[in-house]
Amino acid sequence: MKRNDSTVFALAVAAAALPAWANSGSVVTGDTASFRLQMFGDLGSTLNINAGGNVNVLRGPSAVSIGMNTNGTSNIMVKWDEIDNPNNPATRLIVAELWTVAKDDMMPFGIVKNNENFYFWTWNVGVSNPINFTNNSTVQIFSARIQMIRVEPNNSQTVLSNKSITDLTGQWNGVDDGQTQTMTGQGMNMIRLTYEVETVPAPAGAVLAGVAGLAACRRRRR
Repeated sequence: MKRNDSTVFALAVAAAALPAWANSGSVVTGDTASFRLQMFGDLGSTLNINAGGNVNVLRGPSAVSIGMNTNGTSNIMVKWDEIDNPNNPATRLIVAELWTVAKDDMMPFGIVKNNENFYFWTWNVGVSNPINFTNNSTVQIFSARIQMIRVEPNNSQTVLSNKSITDLTGQWNGVDDGQTQTMTGQGMNMIRLTYEVETVPAPAGAVLAGVAGLAACRRRRR
């Protein structure tokens, strides 16, 4: 039986309006986001751990240097991307890793600069250039974690600390300005940040679902 022409037209319009996240995830393809590590002194000073400060990094498998480790001997590298969540297909994971090339500590014990002791540090993601999400979508953040890791000379990894990031809740704007940490002198030379997100369909997605349901009802009636 021939389908009503108005129904065919409505389905075509709604399909054309589907947002890009339907097949490619939440984060814009080819997106860049800024990364930085900072430390705090007991007299109130704030210094960059990575000499480059806020550095924009392109999402994907390639790592980018964000500058020399000011507490060590080599560059700090960063890579980040959005991946499937193996534990929950309804959500996605945005994962960022930061590490030192020579496996030197990011926060060794006894850092003194300009007669000031530095014991505290934090991370910044997206502070000067946020993670950008696809148009017509809202991103809800369900959980976020930071792992502080020691990478051994044989490249095996020991997780020194695994903490929840507690100040990111609800709708997320792609910015994480960190939480102050005190882990020093334990061999940390890698940081892994993981954000579990879900993209809420834009109105176009709801329209398509409604039109498809209407079309199915009409077919059943015939």
